[in-house]
Order: sequence, then C-alpha cells, then structure tokens
Amino acid sequence: MFERTILFAGAAFLAALVLEVSIRRQVLPFVIFWRGWKLSVRQILRDPGNLLLVFGLIAIGSLAENYLAIHAPSRTTGLLVAAVIWQAGLALALALCAARFHLSIVPGIFADADYERMKLPQWRQIAAMVALVGAAVWLLGYCVTILSNVLVLNSPAGLISVSAIGMALFAQVLLAPLALIRPAIACGAAQPVTNGLRLAMRKLPLLLFLIVILALPPLLLQFGLGLLQAFAGMGEAGHVFASAVIAVFGTFQFFAYEAVTLVVLRDAVRPIVDPHAISGLRP
Repeated sequence: MFERTILFAGAAFLAALVLEVSIRRQVLPFVIFWRGWKLSVRQILRDPGNLLLVFGLIAIGSLAENYLAIHAPSRTTGLLVAAVIWQAGLALALALCAARFHLSIVPGIFADADYERMKLPQWRQIAAMVALVGAAVWLLGYCVTILSNVLVLNSPAGLISVSAIGMALFAQVLLAPLALIRPAIACGAAQPVTNGLRLAMRKLPLLLFLIVILALPPLLLQFGLGLLQAFAGMGEAGHVFASAVIAVFGTFQFFAYEAVTLVVLRDAVRPIVDPHAISGLRP
C-alpha cells in the first residue's frame, strides 16, 4: 500500500507539473482544458440553478451506487430494469442541462469569430432535438458498454486487463465524434448532426486528446478515495462523504467537458490562434 501511495503522489505531481508548464506556454489542448474548468466553476455565479440540478442528478446516482454496493439486493432483475431506466432519464436530463450551459457561454467563446452573425436559438426551441440526440447517444453508449463487457469477460484470463483497456479506448474513439453534435445544436447550426460529425472528424486527434486529459482527474480522485478508505476505513458516513465528493467533482467535470467540446467546435469553425484572445478563454 505504501508503494501505491508513493506512485499516486508521484503521478499527481507529474501531471500537475506538465499541466502548469503547458498552460504557461499556451499549448492549446492544455489551455482549453484549463479554461473549460474555469468556465465550469463560474457556473456557481452564472447559473446556480442549472449547476444545482446537475449536482442533484449526479448525487442521487452516486448515493444509490454506494448504497447498493453495501446492501446488495437478492433480486437483481428489477434492479437492472430500474438502473437502465434511471440511466436513460439521467442522460436526457443532463443533455438538456448541457444545452442550457452551451447557450450561456457561446458569446464568450465565439467573441472573435463573427459571433454577431450567429443566430442562437432559444433553449425551448432546441430542447426536443437535444433530448433526442441525448437518447440516441446514450443508447449507442449503452450498447458499446455491453459489447465491451462481453468481450472483456470472454478474454483469456491473462489478457483481461489488456482487453479492458483496449475496449475502453475503442469506446472513446467510437463515441468521440458524437461529442460536437450538442454544441452544434446550441450554436444554431444547419443540419447539426451532420455538421457536428464532420467537424468532429476534422478535429478528432485534438478531441480524443482532450477526452483523455479530462478522464484523468476523475481517475485520480477515485484512486485517492480508495487510498483513504484503505488507510482510514469508511463506514456509512464515509460512503456518504465519498458520494458527496464524487457528486461535487462530477458536476464541475460535466460542465468542463461540455465547455471543452464547445471550444473544439469553435476551433473547427475558425482555428484558434491565440487562446487568450477569446473572452471566454481569458485567464
């Protein structure tokens, strides 16, 4: 356990050092990552209602997951059906929250890209399409997850870890082109699904790199909570605390991801030469 702690601390320090140097030297992917998180935190003052809604949804899911991990029910069929329905509803609700967030930050991100020519839709005008796209993306992601689990479980015993990593990467590559559809809808693009996919393919390396970077903080958080549990032990109160921490972090992570996808869409429409020239990306 001591070796794992040292490894975790070393990895966190190295990641922070790379991030700090890259932001200072204005390496675009890292600047986008950092600005995405800053735009996420600003939601506390800009739209607290939307932030609290996302937090509530994530908190309910986190608490339910921890509760079921401690008190596993004997009958799993009904639980599985309820979990699928909950995940579908959660995907729809979060998609609508993301659209509201996108509409609030478009002016800053597109400030130097002929924003005055853009005709932004009202939230109620795009709600149905956003919900439909959210449902389709969730269904595809759910199918990919099931396929991944089946392939991993049927892998040779010595290759299960490698298979799990490989399938996770495959899922990221497969679903990444869908990430720009919601921002395209919020920007009022014509044929947002087609154009979102086309722009995502144009910026696929940048998009995949940012998705990987955005996936690192939650992994470090989960690893840190695991170490805390191993050293200090966690009863009922500890699990509630862990759920709260995950919910708070997951809320800002959600908005950071949505901000990043909108910035990538902006970069695909008109390449960003100086990240700090955009009002939505200023320090």
